Amino acid sequence: MTNIDQIDRTKVTFSQAEGLEPLPSPIALKKLGKQARSLIWGRIYNSLYEYRVVLEDEFYNEQEYIGAPWEQMLCKKHIAIDCLPADEFVTDFNAHVDMLKELIFEGEYNYVFDFLTFILRHDDCPYDLLSKIQLALKQSRSAYSIIDTGPTVIPNATEEEGWIIEEAFNVTKENDFDGAGKHLRKAAEALNRGDNSDSVRESIHAVESVACRLNEDASKTLGPALTTLEKNITIHPALKKGFLSIYGYTSDQEGIRHAIHTGKVEVDVTDAVFMFGACASFVTYLINKARLSGMISN
Repeated sequence: MTNIDQIDRTKVTFSQAEGLEPLPSPIALKKLGKQARSLIWGRIYNSLYEYRVVLEDEFYNEQEYIGAPWEQMLCKKHIAIDCLPADEFVTDFNAHVDMLKELIFEGEYNYVFDFLTFILRHDDCPYDLLSKIQLALKQSRSAYSIIDTGPTVIPNATEEEGWIIEEAFNVTKENDFDGAGKHLRKAAEALNRGDNSDSVRESIHAVESVACRLNEDASKTLGPALTTLEKNITIHPALKKGFLSIYGYTSDQEGIRHAIHTGKVEVDVTDAVFMFGACASFVTYLINKARLSGMISN
């Protein structure tokens, strides 16, 4: 469980700081979680240790030094990236371990990725380091991945999707749609633990919870809820058709939820993130439309 006293409240919403509304890791952009940092450091340290050089001085004391190819890569970083004098570069193993450990664990997320990109793009980079860093980001459910081309860091979702989800949590809480909010939280938690199928199911349940509040006949399709809304407020026909098509894809016998239930499809994180964002948007749309139509109080 997260210790709320250790959270920087200037960078999260109140509900997130209180541990009430988790933001899924794959959508939490502009940050790098503790697990990701720990796994990344493990890969970096193991590589540094593998290539270290151990020498004995005249008194038979062992001294550890940075070995090739890390010596070449870190020397170039020292000069070209850190803009420090070439004659001040040292090869002491422990000195570099301390410096890089602080960067990985304490540095801003962008500086960590700047370092990773520089190392992974270096001609002398150990052949297996890229795949190990990629796995570390995947295992930690990071909002970022590193693709082979470049290699290049890419976000798994847009920042706008994060805002949409945050708004959905706020809207459900403000308008007494606790059921939908609970389903969204469960979907978020499922994403965080890598249970993509459960995340999709809970995301769909969030929409159903709101739809059934608007019209009890909306338990199997979104249509009745939208029809009820249309009695008091205009919904563009093309927009309604699009909503019904996407909801049908998630819910009917040909939809993704049915496919999950029958074992016909393997849901990956991309599917789960998309469905979470799409259903959060549905939830916000339905509640705001209901509020504007007078079906629920402001």
